[in-house]
Amino acid sequence: MEIIRGFVNTILFLSLTAIWATVAFVSLPFAPGGHGLLFCSFLWGRTALPLCGVRVELRGAENLPSGSMILMPNHASNIDVPCLMSVIRNIRFVTKHTIKWIPVFGWGLWLAGFVFVNRKNRASAIKSLAVAAKRIRRHGHTTVIFPEGTRSRDGRLGAFKKGGFVLAMEAKVPVVPVRVRGTRGVLPKGSALIRPGRVTIDVGEPVDVAMCETKEELMDRVRAALEGC
Repeated sequence: MEIIRGFVNTILFLSLTAIWATVAFVSLPFAPGGHGLLFCSFLWGRTALPLCGVRVELRGAENLPSGSMILMPNHASNIDVPCLMSVIRNIRFVTKHTIKWIPVFGWGLWLAGFVFVNRKNRASAIKSLAVAAKRIRRHGHTTVIFPEGTRSRDGRLGAFKKGGFVLAMEAKVPVVPVRVRGTRGVLPKGSALIRPGRVTIDVGEPVDVAMCETKEELMDRVRAALEGC
């Protein structure tokens, strides 16, 4: 019975993903800057997750500063992204550069201000992060980067990649630690079946980049904050 429910949930989720993606693409010419796509992403999470029996609760929203910021959540599941989008509006993600070249979809993300990074090319990655830092400061973007760079296999916080912290130091905006719990049970790594469940998203107090002399110090402070959320 659980497998059947998971299969039905996955079909529902994918169907709503296709519907909202179509609406988002149609909105692109009418909503400059990709704002229509961001709004549709929010509605995607708000509609698809409840239909699958996934309840998402945001705690600590008062810790979200006004203006530009970088959110750094732990990464346990592919369902982390719609869960975050369903409770925090107008967020953009740092993602793989190859997604940028997917016709229509990648272009829409680019218009919306998503950040594309080629992790295999260090010089290109540094250049992309520098450009992203300027856009974050100039446009007041809220940008999400998973500091672990990949999903955790066992739910524990993994080693951090340096890219997000290079971006934060360059952008000089607050870094907000975000602890996501429950998504691993909803959609475990290696599974395609979405299970009902409760997800909590705890927003920690912002870390002031100006108080950190090096990216390593910033990494230590964010890790401590995530472990304490």
